[in-house]
Amino acid sequence: MPTAIIVDSTSYLPEQLLAHPHVYQVTLSVTFEDGKQVSDLVSDDKAQKFYDYLSQSKQTATTSQPPIGEYMQLVEDLVDQGYERILAFHLSSAISGTYQTAVTVLQEFKDQVECYVYDTKAASVVMMALVETSLSLLDRGMAMPELDKILKDMIAQSHIYLTVEDLTYLSRGGRLKNSAAIIGNLFAIKPILFFNEAGEIVLLEKVRTRRKLYQRLAEIAEGAFEANPQGFQLYFAHALGQEVIDQVVAILEEKFGTIDYQVGLLGPVVATHVGIGSCGMATVPKLY
Repeated sequence: MPTAIIVDSTSYLPEQLLAHPHVYQVTLSVTFEDGKQVSDLVSDDKAQKFYDYLSQSKQTATTSQPPIGEYMQLVEDLVDQGYERILAFHLSSAISGTYQTAVTVLQEFKDQVECYVYDTKAASVVMMALVETSLSLLDRGMAMPELDKILKDMIAQSHIYLTVEDLTYLSRGGRLKNSAAIIGNLFAIKPILFFNEAGEIVLLEKVRTRRKLYQRLAEIAEGAFEANPQGFQLYFAHALGQEVIDQVVAILEEKFGTIDYQVGLLGPVVATHVGIGSCGMATVPKLY
């Protein structure tokens, strides 16, 4: 029986990947103070409605990981279907308990199915890249020890950079490391954040203007070109932050010509933490 792949909803997989017969998803959620609850699902229309609501709401919102019972039921179903192996990719354990939930659940099934659980130390498009790589290499018949090494190396060598319009969202939710050192010092300053080796969101540097922000992100991407002669994948994901993508890509294409990149949306859970107008850029090495 083919391998099953589990992701959580913060991967924001495109429809063609979600529709793959061996890809399964567990869903996080957002709850507002008035009790309104939103599932972490993303499509153009649903994302826009959520962005509008979030930008207009004065309420504090909290996010919740998938209920352990739902995760348990999914794995039971996969075992009943005859899967012999499960790969699970989850949001950084530094900002969510979802990875630990996966470890706890899959430990219960270790005698029934071969399990590999990955703390991606990231979110969104890096998780998507790991799913795409897994499906491709499994289709080629790659043995699991070799695939496991490639996936771990991808996680270690992938990088996500974030730009946000308002750090209040991240600091309020406690997802920004050492936020006290930079909050209150943001007049005319554009912060560039990144996921560090521990999967924490930390400050990389601050620039003074949007133009310098675009230029700096383009320089980071250019550095990835140079550091990965075997090639790398460039991804963007945003919550109404398309302008950042357009400007960074324009700078890169002026120097390199047409480049390949993918763009996705940030759904409710991640948008709740990073805020409207945010944009993430990920560099993921090609290791096969």
